[in-house]
Amino acid sequence: MINILFKTAIKKLAFKLATDENLRNKVKTGISNAQELNSQGELIKSLGKAAGRIKRKLK
Repeated sequence: MINILFKTAIKKLAFKLATDENLRNKVKTGISNAQELNSQGELIKSLGKAAGRIKRKLK
């Protein structure tokens, strides 16, 4: 059941990426920012901060 949901979500995401140029640009920017942070050794720190912000919003 979870496998089917996961496959469906990936198919929807792939279709969205293929058809939405604005989303493609955002994904490319996000990947390049992540690579830059990783090369500086700041990726884990920034991911931890983002997770903390999401956790606070959910409470």
